[in-house]
Amino acid sequence: MLLQRSMPVSSMQYNNALDYDYSNQGYAQQRHQIRQGFKELENTKEYCERHYYKKTHSPHFDFNPFWSDLATHIIEKGLNVPFLTQNFIHANSSHTEMLAVLSFMGLPFKAGSHNYKNHEGRGVTIEGGSDAVVLHKEISEGKADLKPEILISQRFFDPKDRYTQQEDDPGVEIEKEVDQYVINKIYGCKVTVTNVSVASQEVQILIEIPEGSIPVHQIDYTKSHTVKLPSSGNSTIEAHFYFP
Repeated sequence: MLLQRSMPVSSMQYNNALDYDYSNQGYAQQRHQIRQGFKELENTKEYCERHYYKKTHSPHFDFNPFWSDLATHIIEKGLNVPFLTQNFIHANSSHTEMLAVLSFMGLPFKAGSHNYKNHEGRGVTIEGGSDAVVLHKEISEGKADLKPEILISQRFFDPKDRYTQQEDDPGVEIEKEVDQYVINKIYGCKVTVTNVSVASQEVQILIEIPEGSIPVHQIDYTKSHTVKLPSSGNSTIEAHFYFP
């Protein structure tokens, strides 16, 4: 049997212990210095090296116009001059290659203040406040490839006086034909695309308002729409305009 001998505590020590302020900063600092005997840990995570993103081996960059432009730029101007090229779009073989392309491009982290001005009512003039990459589409004349399984119809209408009744059947409404166009009056154009085949089709419909008119409810004079049509399905696109 082990016996523990109790030591007498003087009255002065006991009173000092009662008078000690356990809320002061000194006491709190001493408590933080004491090593904790137990601490509940959060859920642990295990990380492993996977080399490159979604790759188990070092990615290989194919030679393309971007790397050719970069090499020419380094030889002629060096890396102190910002590098930009329109051929960056060809370097897209992997996630790693696209990050490498972004690191070489001389684009700022924060874009400058660009100015946009109307150009003859048909385009826009851009005054760049910093280096930038501008993507655009160009419409050119091509050979028509009309498929017999796709039917397209176009009608113009007056939104405020759009329908009329058939003479032989007054209960049936049909769209009126526009016989003349008046200035400062809004008109509409409806394009209906029908897929009469047994398979689904994906087509692009180019909508353009008449020459000399101004678009209403939208800002595009010409716009391309990608439409997915199921078998025997149809889709309708409308555009509004007026003549000033």
